[in-house]
Amino acid sequence: MAYHLDEAIKIGEEKFENNYRDLYASRYNKGVYYDWKNDHKSSLKCYLDNEKLLGDLPLKDTSIRITNLLSCAASARQIGEHNVLNSCLEKVHLLTKGSRFEAEVNQTKNQDAFNYYVQIDDTYKADSILQFIDKKQLFEEYEIAILYIKHLIKKNEIKLAKQSIGILDSIFGVQHLPKHQFFYVNLNLEKMRLGRDHIEDAANLPERITTSLHNNYINLINEGIEMQASNISVITSKYMSAVDLVSKYASNNTAIATIYDKLNNVKNISSNYYQSRQAFINSSNDEVLKHHFGKYKKLTNKLLEEVDSEITLDSIDFHSKIIQQKMETAGIKWHTNTGLRDIRSHLQQSEAFIDFYQPTDKYTRNNMFAFIVTRDSFYFHKFTGFVDTLSLQAGQINYTNNGKKNKALYEYLIKPIVPYFSNKSKLFISTDGILNQIAIELLSPVGSKTQILEDKYEIAYIENSTALLSFTKTKQNKLEGNQFALIGGIKYNCIGGEDVIAGTDNPHTSRSISTYLPGSKREIDTIAAKLTKASYQNVVLSSCDATKLQVKQLLEDQKISSVHISTHGFIEKTEENSSNYFKTNLDAQLMLAKDKNQEDHKLTALDIIDIDMKEKELVFLSACNTGQGYYLPGLGNASVANAFKKAGAQKVVATLWSIPDDVTVELCDHFYTHYLITKDANEAMRKAKKALRNKYGPEKWAAFRVMN
Repeated sequence: MAYHLDEAIKIGEEKFENNYRDLYASRYNKGVYYDWKNDHKSSLKCYLDNEKLLGDLPLKDTSIRITNLLSCAASARQIGEHNVLNSCLEKVHLLTKGSRFEAEVNQTKNQDAFNYYVQIDDTYKADSILQFIDKKQLFEEYEIAILYIKHLIKKNEIKLAKQSIGILDSIFGVQHLPKHQFFYVNLNLEKMRLGRDHIEDAANLPERITTSLHNNYINLINEGIEMQASNISVITSKYMSAVDLVSKYASNNTAIATIYDKLNNVKNISSNYYQSRQAFINSSNDEVLKHHFGKYKKLTNKLLEEVDSEITLDSIDFHSKIIQQKMETAGIKWHTNTGLRDIRSHLQQSEAFIDFYQPTDKYTRNNMFAFIVTRDSFYFHKFTGFVDTLSLQAGQINYTNNGKKNKALYEYLIKPIVPYFSNKSKLFISTDGILNQIAIELLSPVGSKTQILEDKYEIAYIENSTALLSFTKTKQNKLEGNQFALIGGIKYNCIGGEDVIAGTDNPHTSRSISTYLPGSKREIDTIAAKLTKASYQNVVLSSCDATKLQVKQLLEDQKISSVHISTHGFIEKTEENSSNYFKTNLDAQLMLAKDKNQEDHKLTALDIIDIDMKEKELVFLSACNTGQGYYLPGLGNASVANAFKKAGAQKVVATLWSIPDDVTVELCDHFYTHYLITKDANEAMRKAKKALRNKYGPEKWAAFRVMN
């Protein structure tokens, strides 16, 4: 769509002045397109550019300019650009003052402001705006009507709130509004907020909300990949609101369990989408499908060279949606229906599953929720001030080697929920949002590396409940017939220049610095010797042979069942890219050899996602920041490690922060010594870290995590 709008705008600019109505409308429609994608920064730029290009030229159609300015104000409010907001509102005021548009524009402005102040719980300002809103029109806009009810409840005007709920219920009935409609969900949430003493059949509200949201989940989850994270974020925020209200007003653990029974599915999407797509494309005889998939892959490769190209991004999305449509036509589904009963049946009496949720909704994102499931029990805990607490404690230079901060984080994050699993010996932990970057096993009740959480519990990190079910079916790798691929000791400049050698002055040189890594070569040589001694076949790519082309061929080789990559890892996180699915997966990168035939020497998460790696038992990423990436709800981190998981790898070893070259060599040495004996990556990693605990500070070895 953006591509066609750009083409129309380009043609219009060549033929018409900037005050031509249809040219102005095309620029406005481009802003609407970005608003639809929840990219308010891009939409605001479109609306502002439209105003700037118009300048002092007259525009005959005043209504389209008013709409552009009101949309400009709405986008500015969404992202907190208050100076721009006030400027747009002032312009629209001057434009409409004394005109036939004035009353309608004022109503729209007031409704938008009322919406904003209710959402941020500023009751005083919401009340001051409400007096200027025409009460007769309140119930014509369902969203505003529900916010009005929320405002009344906040002010404790119970009688008027009940009357308003009755009016809206009646309107919904007359309009035959479907029960899964979000307006029904939001109204039922306000009924819960009002409390069981004021609403008939209040006890059934959690189940009704859950049923509606689950229907939305099934309908929305099979949308295109660009929309999935947005859809999941909305659905999750509604589930979280329901959980929060039940915990506040009902104290009903059974009702929360009913909600969680469906809620946990929204995390499971990343386990199914890509592998469903791989299987469908691999088995299909549809040449049109394969043509579009080929175009999609070529464009994603091209995107690395043209990272700011909106046309390339829009074309990728276009081909992705065609593939998507063909999957839907073929009846391919990737939503799951894993419930609480399934989770419990896969847990032993000695095990507990801790499932964390951090809402991404901007009004509730400073909270986090934990659901603790055992074979015969269910518990819930809400953490408040979550983002603020982690910003104080969570940087690796803080809690990893600062006992006071480590203990503070333990007391905030672990101590409140310990009673729910204190008699267990094994914990399955599914993190969310910011928690994906925290080494929970390192937290200590006394703030010392001599007494950490992992000393008391065997800890396994899993992505979601689907991964739990898979994990408990195949607890360890087989290794029989396992063929390893080892990639490391890479020469990064193979087109005539020389790499700077790392470690000469500082033996702890980070693997996020673009220099040759002598430790990396020692690392793969050591692992190769261990494999040969244990009679495992192995293929080694090093120096100038470790190009992107060669590495991808190894990753695609079904005979290779384990991969070890030792190199530099990078993550380019920028605010502008954070909301775009394709860009975020482009920003996570591994550096490979650059030669004259293969200029593109960065292996990105976007390159990895669509490689069929179901046969890969282990992928060990011995590089910095491979577990880092912008978090996309339901899809996990847009990281290199998560891309390998999406592609089907059974276990991936990732790093949460930068790692030193020399200590990493030691850790890998210990890991493979134990792995080739135990055939269990989790156990091997625990033993490898334990071997280094008395020798180095945790910041040097605690970054490694096995993703199951």
